[in-house]
Amino acid sequence: MIKLKEVRDWIDTLPKEFLEFDVVNAEEGLLTEDGEYTYRMDKPVVSLNVHVENQEILILNQNKDDESNRT
Repeated sequence: MIKLKEVRDWIDTLPKEFLEFDVVNAEEGLLTEDGEYTYRMDKPVVSLNVHVENQEILILNQNKDDESNRT
């Protein structure tokens, strides 16, 4: 797990021009056991939330399967 302080410290090191970049949640994995082929699936962040009881910062993305079910 990474703490919010670590994220904040890292963000503070980024150049100002990065402030206009989009934020995505990227999932990476291996396609082959030898690691020769990998994949990355980007999921746009749609919301941020705080779950106080669990002391968690939530970075939420929309599941592609759910998009067609929303009205």
